[in-house]
Amino acid sequence: MKSVNICISLFCLLLVSCGKEEVAQGNSDPFFEKLSEHAFFEGELASLTPAEGVLPYDLNTPLFTDYAHKERFVQVPSGKEIQIEGEELIYPEGTYLIKNFYYWKDEQDKAQGRQLIETRVLHKSQEEWEVANYEWDAEQKEAYRNILGAKKEI
Repeated sequence: MKSVNICISLFCLLLVSCGKEEVAQGNSDPFFEKLSEHAFFEGELASLTPAEGVLPYDLNTPLFTDYAHKERFVQVPSGKEIQIEGEELIYPEGTYLIKNFYYWKDEQDKAQGRQLIETRVLHKSQEEWEVANYEWDAEQKEAYRNILGAKKEI
């Protein structure tokens, strides 16, 4: 079995994020304790079916992450748009980027499903990105905010 380190890393700030208009919990913290509270996905949370206004995206040059697979989404606040300046993307304040890490239960038989490990959520506030990590429970029903990191056997 592989041991995967779920860690909080500013490394994930290299990429992009997803947006929401209201701030979580009515304060300056843009993150909820449970991933489901963000309402990025509809239906069964683990299906990662994007809600209205949440769009999937991929990278032209994906990064290696211990053989983990990734599903990425972006949410831009209603009425706002991502600007392009030269080769740079300028995200509006309130944008969220969501990156989900998972492994197939069996790489040879994907019909057996996947095991979600971690979801990283980035939030654009004014001129900086903030990050929160969510660790998926064993039942794959919910992901909980985890600021300490963890190790999981895969």
